[in-house]
Amino acid sequence: MALPKLNNAPKFEMTIPSLNKKVRFRPFLVKEEKVLMIAAEAGDSASTLNAIFDIVNACCVDEDFKPSTLTAYDVEYMFLQIRAKSVGESSKINATCSSCNTQNEVSIDLNEAKVSGKEVNSDIIKLNDDISLKMKWPTYAELIGAGVAPEEMSNIDTLFRLLAKCIDSVMTEEENFKLSDQAENEVNDFIESLSSEQFNKVREYVEAIPQVRYNLNFTCNSCGTVNEREITGIANFF
Repeated sequence: MALPKLNNAPKFEMTIPSLNKKVRFRPFLVKEEKVLMIAAEAGDSASTLNAIFDIVNACCVDEDFKPSTLTAYDVEYMFLQIRAKSVGESSKINATCSSCNTQNEVSIDLNEAKVSGKEVNSDIIKLNDDISLKMKWPTYAELIGAGVAPEEMSNIDTLFRLLAKCIDSVMTEEENFKLSDQAENEVNDFIESLSSEQFNKVREYVEAIPQVRYNLNFTCNSCGTVNEREITGIANFF
């Protein structure tokens, strides 16, 4: 006789930020949480990124759900919503006091995390009279493939790989070159040929990528200093 099936999971609803579209989801199960915990224990960021993506894909139950279209901030936000319904709506993190450097255990409400980014006037960047760039927000799947986490932009190698994923195409008056059709070395050569002024224009667009953000306020248990800071990056929520 087969064992009874557990957890006829309740369904919840959330809105995909980039699409402003509602999707139904279920809490994640132990088998899915186990994969995430193993990746986190190993300190393998690539495995953790993949585990987060797989959890979002597995837990969203609508038939027309297309995970390949999700941006990085979609996946981060959606994972927080799923996690809140799976193991609790609060998460305890260690926050360092800005005055005395004491570590404080602080509880944050995951439901208060919001998606926001800098305003972008246009997705077209004019490099000179002849060449312009068509920009885009990269999908989470693209970033996984390139081994990129947006919060690691201080790493110059990571920044260059992220830049490449944010350029949809190079446009001239006669032609439109999709970067996804070009060899990786040719894309790198093109980016490295930018002047400092042109590079900064592209970098400003990349730095405007929306992220999941949380306004953290806490009073230090040691010195009493009131700390205010913004949390970004999925790894900093746990």
